[in-house]
Amino acid sequence: MLQKKDLFKILVSLLILFSCSANKTKQLENSFGSFDLYGNTIVFSYLNNSIGSLFIYSLTDNSCKQITKQTFGRDNFPIFSSDGKQVLYVSYPNLDSKNGFINIINLDTKEIDTIIRNEPLLLEACFSKNNRFVYYLKASEVSNYSPIARQQPHGIDIFAIEISTKKTKQITSFQGYSLQTLTKTYSDTLLAINNFEPDVMGMGLLSINDGKFVRYKFQNDPRHEVNSYYFPISVFQDSLLYLAPYEIYKHDFSKNESTLILRCPNNQDFGQIRVDDNWSNLYFTKTSSGIFQYNILKKELKQLTINIKNNYTQ
Repeated sequence: MLQKKDLFKILVSLLILFSCSANKTKQLENSFGSFDLYGNTIVFSYLNNSIGSLFIYSLTDNSCKQITKQTFGRDNFPIFSSDGKQVLYVSYPNLDSKNGFINIINLDTKEIDTIIRNEPLLLEACFSKNNRFVYYLKASEVSNYSPIARQQPHGIDIFAIEISTKKTKQITSFQGYSLQTLTKTYSDTLLAINNFEPDVMGMGLLSINDGKFVRYKFQNDPRHEVNSYYFPISVFQDSLLYLAPYEIYKHDFSKNESTLILRCPNNQDFGQIRVDDNWSNLYFTKTSSGIFQYNILKKELKQLTINIKNNYTQ
């Protein structure tokens, strides 16, 4: 049974994690922001005094190069396209502004296509499975509904933009307290997400066509007392990787069983988590800085050696 102090810690951790999605955050010096994985390549945001630029890191030869340059703002939430040739990211050119941009950079030509320009309270974004659309989270207000956290973005909904035409549409009408972890699935018509709303609180699938959300319900749920705090990592038709507080699980839908994969080392909190295509290696950040690799089969953990250099060239 989870103790009250543990539930309080989970709530605080969730609020802190969510606050980092907003533009105005505490000062972050020499730390890793969001990242994504494609094959043997990682794209990540590196924050120095809260100023964030994007870097590419090769798992093959440990090389690292800078692909965007920020002077006064932050580039964050980088996501690879399904062919690995482009990176989508959210950009705030000025940390004092609530207005941001959603950009796509071509990794070969370094050309940047701005698909959303100067809109307020943009949060995370992701490509559709077929790369035709970008789905993104946008808040309508910044408020303080909690006595234990600073102001946060609320009134959140999911929007879509067709990349070629730049036409946008609103997918949901939640005006949600918190929506997080937009995750592609096996279908172009479904997204996995955590929806922190009273009636449907938890992790589930959202229909792109009609905006309806269906929460996952597991039999023999190992962490049922905190299942409102589950977050999707990777979704197949027959199985699912997900984050419960401090722990990563694999769920087999045919057996209705969840198996513990990894508890966060040193009793710290997981930050962002990615997994390779065959689910053999996990990559994650945690409370301390750095990106870590965990081999699921061998149960081996190591921190990646990433040599950050401000070597941006246009």
